[in-house]
Amino acid sequence: MLSSDYGGHVKIWPLATLQCTHTVAHHSNTIWRMALHADSGRLFTVSSDRMLKVVALSDLRALPPDRSPDTSTSLLTTTSNKSTAANNNANRSRNVDLRSIKAALGARGDEDEDDENRRALCLARLPVTVLQRHSGAVTSFAFDPVRNLLITGSHDATLGVWGIVTSAVSLKFIQQLYGHLGPISEVVVFRNSLFSCAADLTIRIWSLAALRCVHTLHVGGSQPPRRLLFVLDECTPSKSTLVAGAGDGSLFLWSSEIEAQRAAPPVLRSISTSSRGLTSPGSPRRVPNSPRLY
Repeated sequence: MLSSDYGGHVKIWPLATLQCTHTVAHHSNTIWRMALHADSGRLFTVSSDRMLKVVALSDLRALPPDRSPDTSTSLLTTTSNKSTAANNNANRSRNVDLRSIKAALGARGDEDEDDENRRALCLARLPVTVLQRHSGAVTSFAFDPVRNLLITGSHDATLGVWGIVTSAVSLKFIQQLYGHLGPISEVVVFRNSLFSCAADLTIRIWSLAALRCVHTLHVGGSQPPRRLLFVLDECTPSKSTLVAGAGDGSLFLWSSEIEAQRAAPPVLRSISTSSRGLTSPGSPRRVPNSPRLY
């Protein structure tokens, strides 16, 4: 299991022990999203430092593990307490014990320093691909397995399209997409289309074949959408529901009917609360007081 934090660290947790074995300082700022590319075994991460980084998971596992928790402090405290409780005739024995512990701590400190130096050297030699095309924090990305594409979304209101060269395990920048007027918080690939939501209160639908915007959905309310999710209809696989979660806990839903054998983007229609069924596009159903999606 992998996790990341606001300090830019990546942690590795073996499921057998559920204890963190590796903590790697991977970015200099918050890691917003990370995912493992199954075909190449590479870990992709994006961060507020405006960088997209790619590293082999096997290389991360090969790093020296974190050192075990230091119990010397508790040992010193216990010895000191016992000596204080003893009578004055044991002072000389206590001093000898303390000198022995301090000598052991000094040797342990030298070993720990050697371990840290060894870890720093291995980390400096870690083969990491660093890519930077955005002028703002990179907050999200999504894979298109059909076309071997990686799409990044950023606070600079643009999308970056990268080609994944699996054999060489590298990325080639293809194009930057413009259209949003605010920071992008989420990008999702669904079938033949790319969906992105931003602080401009819109969700844009992009054709992955033409790399251009084909639809724009306007979200009602005062809070922008932050997360996107597709819910499939088990009875009718060609039908699905697009769910957008806003910062105030509201959900916005659109129904989507997709022709399975066409590369055209899905046709989205809003879900009405009335008994008449679907209404005209552009007015999604709002579900108040719903749980937040982030």
